[in-house]
Amino acid sequence: MKEIDKEKMNTNLWTIVEFMKNNNKSTGAAVSKFTLNNCEGGVDIEISVRQHGAIACDEFSFEQLKAIKELAQEKQQDKSSKLLQDIIEVCDDLIENYEDKDKNNIRSK
Repeated sequence: MKEIDKEKMNTNLWTIVEFMKNNNKSTGAAVSKFTLNNCEGGVDIEISVRQHGAIACDEFSFEQLKAIKELAQEKQQDKSSKLLQDIIEVCDDLIENYEDKDKNNIRSK
């Protein structure tokens, strides 16, 4: 097994972390991810940078998406709003993605 230069590894890792942190700040993204797949030793490495308290739309559970959609639909009955309609449409798309994944998982078993 190769000898690891820990100082170089720490410097490289810190460079990646700083880049991700700055990129996350400049884009305003809720979450930024850096992924290395199938690394030496058969492992995947993922580093995430997250705005404090932020949740990306693809991190909501199926149940949470359905609840968000229901709340938006209830609110929309009181007043028509483009924002509420956008929320409902995004939830519909993400719920559909969940359902498609479930169908594919059932077929592959």
